[in-house]
Amino acid sequence: MKLLSFFAVMMMCASLASAAETAPSKKKKTSKKQTTTAVTAAPVAEAETAPSILHSSNKKITASAMLGYGFTDGMKLGLGVRGGYDLEQNFYVGGTFIYHLGSSSTVGGIDAKASMWFLGAEGGYNYQAKPEILVRPYLGVGFATASATVNSPALAALGIAAGNTSASSSSFAIWPGVNAMYALPGTQFFAGLDARFYIVSNSNAFATYASFGMRL
Repeated sequence: MKLLSFFAVMMMCASLASAAETAPSKKKKTSKKQTTTAVTAAPVAEAETAPSILHSSNKKITASAMLGYGFTDGMKLGLGVRGGYDLEQNFYVGGTFIYHLGSSSTVGGIDAKASMWFLGAEGGYNYQAKPEILVRPYLGVGFATASATVNSPALAALGIAAGNTSASSSSFAIWPGVNAMYALPGTQFFAGLDARFYIVSNSNAFATYASFGMRL
């Protein structure tokens, strides 16, 4: 009888010892699982807080200076400005003015110079290619004015024509294009590239521009 009691006590002690060893092991396993979950969630939180030049601030107004080139004789080197406002849902509205210096030529003692400028409104959609890169397809609608000046001292001396004659004409114009902007880190400034195709009556031309501006 005493022997049976002894064995019963020994078995009870063994059960208690086994339970004590199992409890810390489960606790450690749970802790490891929580750590793994925390590590896995970290990249997700980082991706959600990625910086964006569209939504990083409440500065919705943009202004920039432009320098470019038109691939036709009446355009050539061009200077201009652009301003706009970012609407909700990534839409954009703005306006632009660009003056192209044009070209000049001399034939038979007659000097001729042609130039052109564009003024109009633009509307587009802002697509964020990367946190610091914005791509905006757009459409511009406005007017194109072409000017020409003829200087002919030889003909004026003969009384055939005046020494200087100038003329200009304006036409309705549209210009589909795309603008890409890169936000300079830590600033409100940006640099961009612009490509557009001018459609003016029966005269069409392709032009590209570099721009530099800021958000206001």
